[in-house]
Amino acid sequence: MARADATINFLCCSYSPLDTTIDAGESVTWVGTFMMHPLRQVDGPMSDTAPPGGFSQNSGTSFTFKFNTPGTYYYQCILHGVGGGTMRGSITVRAAPVSYSVTYDGNGSTGGSVPVDSNTYPAGAMVSVPDVGSLTRTGYTFTNWNTAANGSGISYAAPMMFTMSSANITLYAQWAPVSAPPRRQTQITSQDN
Repeated sequence: MARADATINFLCCSYSPLDTTIDAGESVTWVGTFMMHPLRQVDGPMSDTAPPGGFSQNSGTSFTFKFNTPGTYYYQCILHGVGGGTMRGSITVRAAPVSYSVTYDGNGSTGGSVPVDSNTYPAGAMVSVPDVGSLTRTGYTFTNWNTAANGSGISYAAPMMFTMSSANITLYAQWAPVSAPPRRQTQITSQDN
């Protein structure tokens, strides 16, 4: 049996829960005896008309259906839900939440590993900025992360947090040249003998 994100149990003559809300891409499983309570999708809250291509089940004890499109779906027991009977219910399918990723770019790094964030975040979530980790660039020191490779965007330094926007984001390592120590000047003088 497929995994269910929501389960509706039924006996004569009711569904429990009667109304269910899920996200698009999730599944609902009905559990009961379909031979005594055949299930079918109907096209409205008080309708007895099955829509073309709608779901139905009339045998067994478990039926799972995956809902991919947002909307409200109505269902009934063919025997005890017709004409406004008590075995009627609905499933509200919300648009699936959208999430975004954060990618880190070494931006000229010469060694080490770029941090990897395998999480995804919904818009508005707080994201923690990592430090440079093992990432290096010969002749340079890491300064911060920036939303633009050339440093003209928004800068973030660990352990700052930022609010996730409604788009994927790449943060680029920013590097400052290591300044060479000043040259020591040696003065040579000649001595008279």
